[in-house]
Amino acid sequence: MRVICSAFSIPPAPWIVDHSRATAQTIQMTAAQEGIRPLKDWIKDAMDDIIQRLMGFGDLEFVWSGDDEIDPLENAKETEILISCGVKGS
Repeated sequence: MRVICSAFSIPPAPWIVDHSRATAQTIQMTAAQEGIRPLKDWIKDAMDDIIQRLMGFGDLEFVWSGDDEIDPLENAKETEILISCGVKGS
């Protein structure tokens, strides 16, 4: 069921063990982001090819902007934990 849900970019939460509302929302957001990542990567590669090879701007690349819904506070906490564990440098 998880594989099928992943293929359609939907969370498998309704078909597996119950979760709290916050966990279910996090799972749904993660599934949505992971589900479109291959498509976004393909589009980026195609756009980079057009910009660099066909248009002749070898020093430019296509970049997605403003589509990641990352909570700044959550990101700061995660970075702080990684730094304190020595996984990431400051």
